[in-house]
Amino acid sequence: MQAQALDDVLRENPEFGTLIEQLRLEGCYGASVANILKKATRLQDLAITLPASSEDNGKPLFAALDTLKPHRLIVCNSPINIGEVQVQFALNALRSFIKTCYTLVCALDTAKIYQMN
Repeated sequence: MQAQALDDVLRENPEFGTLIEQLRLEGCYGASVANILKKATRLQDLAITLPASSEDNGKPLFAALDTLKPHRLIVCNSPINIGEVQVQFALNALRSFIKTCYTLVCALDTAKIYQMN
C-alpha cells in the first residue's frame, strides 16, 4: 500500500523524486518500487530487506538497481530460505550491483561491512 501510494504521488509530481535521499524497502512490491527508484535521482542510502519467499516478486526492484548511484547500501536479512528462487535472484542481483556501482562507499549486511575502496 505505501509503495503504491508513493508511486502514485511521484507519477503526479515527479519533482518530488529529487527529495528522496534515504529509502528503506521491506519486501518486494513489484513495479511500484521500480518506478519509485527510477524517480529517486538523489538517493544516498538504500536499505533492502531480502525477499523471504518465492511469493515476493523482486525482479522489478532488482532490475531497477542499475538506475541508482547510492553511497550506502544496507542489506537487511529477514529469515530467508536460501534455496528459494527469488532469494537467489536477489542475492545475485545485489552481488552484481555491489561490484559495478562506482558511487558505493560501503555495503552493509548483518554480518559484514564492505568498504568500497
